[in-house]
Amino acid sequence: MKQTLLIILLGLGLVALAVYITSRVKPAAKDDNKRASAKIKVEGDSQSRPVALLDGSYQLDLNVSWLTWHGEKVIGKSHTGTTAFQSGSLQVQDGKLSGGEFIIDVASLKDNDNIEMLGNHLKSADFFDVAHYPTAKLLITKAEAGKDGHYKIDADLTIKDVTAPVSFEAILSPTVNGLSATSQFEIDRTTWGLKYGSGKFFQNLGDNMINDEIVFTVDLQATRAN
Repeated sequence: MKQTLLIILLGLGLVALAVYITSRVKPAAKDDNKRASAKIKVEGDSQSRPVALLDGSYQLDLNVSWLTWHGEKVIGKSHTGTTAFQSGSLQVQDGKLSGGEFIIDVASLKDNDNIEMLGNHLKSADFFDVAHYPTAKLLITKAEAGKDGHYKIDADLTIKDVTAPVSFEAILSPTVNGLSATSQFEIDRTTWGLKYGSGKFFQNLGDNMINDEIVFTVDLQATRAN
């Protein structure tokens, strides 16, 4: 009888010990896994990625696409104006810009200050000679995609039947119906035979000397062809 009672008491003691040990263990592993997973997700979302565009051909929207030009004298006033596009298209392959061609309506060139004499002079044979060369052409020959829609672009620019290479950076972004693009680049106008007022070719110009550099700012909107 005493032996049986001893066994019963020993069994109850073991059960009580097991309950005590179980109550002291904290189920922390599950919560720790949740926190680790959340941290990994946040770190992944913070990384920048290339901007993907839909493949296809994009036609320039002429009503909202412009080429802005800026030129200035070495000493004195600067001038800014706009030129319209006659046509334009861009090609996207594998989600990236692959090519493009633009015809610039040089005859539409105007000065933002609406100085008629200046506008007529820029259209004359001293500069763009629009009577014989009413358009210019930009042909993209290479487009290297970077992150966040940035591209390094090589192109051939033709003005007054003279073609020369240009390089510039651009930013492309997808829109509801197509894409938008912005860029700014500088050219030496004398490369295309625009020598009027250039200190490279004429002496004693004084304050009539005009900088050889022209800055172009491009703002494009294009619609993807269905």
